[in-house]
Amino acid sequence: MRSLCIDAFGSGERISPQQTDVLARLLDMDPADIDRIYAAKHGFVWLKREMPLDVAERAMRLGIPGLFAQQDYPTAAPIPKARSLRR
Repeated sequence: MRSLCIDAFGSGERISPQQTDVLARLLDMDPADIDRIYAAKHGFVWLKREMPLDVAERAMRLGIPGLFAQQDYPTAAPIPKARSLRR
C-alpha cells in the first residue's frame, strides 16, 4: 500500500488541467479539490492514503511537480484485555 502526498510549497511549476483530470480519476477525487490543494501552496498535504501500489505508480508517472508517494505500513490496533470468565 502507498499514500500519495503533495508538497506544492515554493513550486513555481503548475499542474496542467490534463494532469489534474487524470489524477482525479485515479484517486476518485474531484479535480477542483486537487486544484485547490495545489493552488494553496501548503507545505504538505495527503491526497490519498492506503492505495494500491499500481494506482500510486500510475499517478507518479504523470510527472506532477511536488507529488510523491510513501510506503504505508499496517498499524495494529491494541488488543483489549481479556475479561475474566469468573463472575
